[in-house]
Amino acid sequence: MPKPNKRLDREIEKSGNWFAVWAEDGRFEVTQGFTMDKFIVDLTNHTCTCYFWDLVAIPCRHVVVAINYRIEQPYDFVHAYYKRETYKSLLWVTIFTH
Repeated sequence: MPKPNKRLDREIEKSGNWFAVWAEDGRFEVTQGFTMDKFIVDLTNHTCTCYFWDLVAIPCRHVVVAINYRIEQPYDFVHAYYKRETYKSLLWVTIFTH
């Protein structure tokens, strides 16, 4: 969907000054290069200590850095709620059940 994609694109753009260090399993410590701010990202449980991913279900810049570390695609980590296929299936159910 356009708005969630735009939001994710913005997070990808802002992820440039962050770097990830693998901790264990799907967990990473992500640090900002200038301020040294740190966040813990858990790709397995879809959480980040900034709580953006937890609340909005779109990867934040910290998550994007961890995903890139694993050479995966950030769009694959957006919740299914935002996917065009989900929207179409919900629309179909709404139209044909009312």
